[in-house]
Amino acid sequence: YNPRAIHFRRFQRDIILSTMKLLEKCPVLAILLSACLLQSVEGQACEICGEGRVIEKADALFIAPGVPPGTTCGTVETAGLGGFIPVEACPLIPPLADRDCGCRDLDTPPVAPVAPFAPVAPPTAAPVSPTAAPVFSSCSVCGEGNQMTNPDEILSFPNEPNTSCADLAADGEAGNISPDLCIALPEIIGPLCGCEPISCSVCGEGKEVGNAEAIFSFPGVPTQSCGDLENGGTGSIDPSLCDILPDLADITCACQPIGSTEAPTPSSAPVETCSVCGEGKKVNASDAIFAFPGSAPISCGDLEAEGEQG
Repeated sequence: YNPRAIHFRRFQRDIILSTMKLLEKCPVLAILLSACLLQSVEGQACEICGEGRVIEKADALFIAPGVPPGTTCGTVETAGLGGFIPVEACPLIPPLADRDCGCRDLDTPPVAPVAPFAPVAPPTAAPVSPTAAPVFSSCSVCGEGNQMTNPDEILSFPNEPNTSCADLAADGEAGNISPDLCIALPEIIGPLCGCEPISCSVCGEGKEVGNAEAIFSFPGVPTQSCGDLENGGTGSIDPSLCDILPDLADITCACQPIGSTEAPTPSSAPVETCSVCGEGKKVNASDAIFAFPGSAPISCGDLEAEGEQG
């Protein structure tokens, strides 16, 4: 039993509590007081995180029995280093300090504080190709074999901005219209956009048929009179033949300038023959079948005979 030791411990405890309270109110004055007390009180330093370790969060609250509410980890660490924590209590503090104060090794750099809402850089939009590949295959909004005669008409669709017939046709050619919609469009826009069968000029620009009764026949073109051909029958002709139709019909239909008063003389016109294999060549496989888009299949022998007859 050592009354002097007991008295010293009680005195030391009172100094610790008083210093902790003072540190919360006036840290600078408390530190100066601690330095003076160290010269008069034989205390042993206590590293609250354990030997070779320091606190990470000095402003965090240290919660433990006997510690005044609101005491920070920095206050407790200062008290420990100043020898104001009893030696027998020091081994009990590191687990509490590690929990509340985030203890770290001296040779470990401190963790940089993290903002509660770190700024996030806006996402960078992926570069868009100026000529993006079409999504769908090309679409003829008036339907295959038809042409648009009223491209400036304005169309209105539910939940879509107004657009002209010409712009809609351009979207179709660019592959921006789905196949299902492409099938339905001719019936929807046909009357407004003036969708009509592609017509050909039988005799070419500035000319007309002079012999309406003459019969015109050519692979890809239905056999009919030149008059019927001129008056609407061209709608059934493969559009790819429109450019050569005037040359084909010129002699047979006696094409002449529009308004000409001269009587046509088709009988006196020489009949041009056609060598289907080319000049100086003959068909060797007469029974072979020749097929041309838009016309009925025909044997090579019959095709050669028709060519020789003009």
